[in-house]
Amino acid sequence: MRFSNEDDLASNFNERYQILIANNDALRNDAYRVRYQVFCKKLGYEMDNRDGLESDEFDRDSLHILLRERGSLNPVGCFRLVMPQRSGRIWLPFDIYGVPHVDRSLFNWNHVNHARSVEVSRLVINAPARRIGTQGDASSNSSFLVTTLFYAVSAMVIRLNVENVFMVIEPSLGRLTSRFGFKLDQISPPFEYYGQRATFTTTGLRAHAEALTLKTPWRHLLNVIEQQLFAEISAQRVA
Repeated sequence: MRFSNEDDLASNFNERYQILIANNDALRNDAYRVRYQVFCKKLGYEMDNRDGLESDEFDRDSLHILLRERGSLNPVGCFRLVMPQRSGRIWLPFDIYGVPHVDRSLFNWNHVNHARSVEVSRLVINAPARRIGTQGDASSNSSFLVTTLFYAVSAMVIRLNVENVFMVIEPSLGRLTSRFGFKLDQISPPFEYYGQRATFTTTGLRAHAEALTLKTPWRHLLNVIEQQLFAEISAQRVA
């Protein structure tokens, strides 16, 4: 797959969208609202929700990333990084629904640093999908926006010095992100969990190495995403 106008990906994204760490209740509620609109209303999943917000017990121990339109501030996508549970019955949420399906011939748990692992979940886009080529605008395409969220995952795990990254996603998402430089290893067969899902993994070191080898347009896009995500931190350093 090749997106139209690849040379303009970074500038188009920067003009139209903003991606940021949801570091207050209002921004986190925007993320929960996107999740409700897609998971509960569109897909009909029976997930905990209240007042048009989908949220669960793991949200308070998570970092939330929000994607929104720059002009309207309309939220169009999100994901969360769930941090390891310091106490309780599980380590990460996928302990319950993902770990039991992992093929141990494909993955060695002895190499996992549990304290420096994260789970990526609730990754969703709620934006109208337009076919590439109808208007020549890659930034309107839902596949492109999903890719930008995975680039944000990469930026976050690199910045946080995460060792192990896990996610339970549709197998097609794993294939999609691999086309654009963010490679995931599928370590389970597909299984039923709100549709067909599989467990995937990567590492922070691998994400960093892949970022350095991206083709120029996609490296520029990752740079813009990094700048947007960490703008507040950069401003604090300057001050």
